[in-house]
Amino acid sequence: MPNLAWEIEMMVITLQQQSVTMAHQYHVALYQLENARLVAKVTQPHYQHHTLSLEDFLRHNPPKFNRGENSDKADQWMRDIEGLLNLHNALRRENYLM
Repeated sequence: MPNLAWEIEMMVITLQQQSVTMAHQYHVALYQLENARLVAKVTQPHYQHHTLSLEDFLRHNPPKFNRGENSDKADQWMRDIEGLLNLHNALRRENYLM
């Protein structure tokens, strides 16, 4: 019976040590996560998204689409419009970062 009590006491001590170790690992992980969040916040540019007005869009002379054209030309028109919008967003970001 004394041997059983000693084994139970050793298990309790081991569990307490594991608990302390896990709590320490948890706090280290939280610290690292918070540091990563702060670094990301500082290094990533934050800019306001600018909505492209119709007037701004038309200033770029967007390609025209004719309804009677085939699907290949429609796909190309969509890619051209998408490129124009991507260019506009890139220019806005660049102006913000300057």
